[in-house]
Amino acid sequence: MQSYEDPQLCSVAVGLIGDICRALGDEAAPYCNTFMTVLLESLQSPVLDRQVKITIVSCFGDIAMSIGPNFEPYFAATMGVLRSAGEQAADPVSDMPGNHMWLLTVAIGGLQLARVLTSFA
Repeated sequence: MQSYEDPQLCSVAVGLIGDICRALGDEAAPYCNTFMTVLLESLQSPVLDRQVKITIVSCFGDIAMSIGPNFEPYFAATMGVLRSAGEQAADPVSDMPGNHMWLLTVAIGGLQLARVLTSFA
């Protein structure tokens, strides 16, 4: 998961975490501390491909849906990630091409995750 130089491998690893959690359901709870730690650390990496970061936000939703109310210990950190993503702004003059679409994708993913998370609150 921490092979940031290979975004495809990172995306597959994140997808596997989501798949494992969905397959195990609430029995995935004992493993989620490790999963969430790795995912949150990865989000903080300045070199991790931003498409992988979107996949990570989606994975948070998979984990939350799988373990239900057991997601509560990760709620604050996850909401902090969503808040940070929501505070990013696009500069129409200096931003790279595609940045507006990326920010929109992050916002939509964040809203979907927030809907899942608030269903347990």
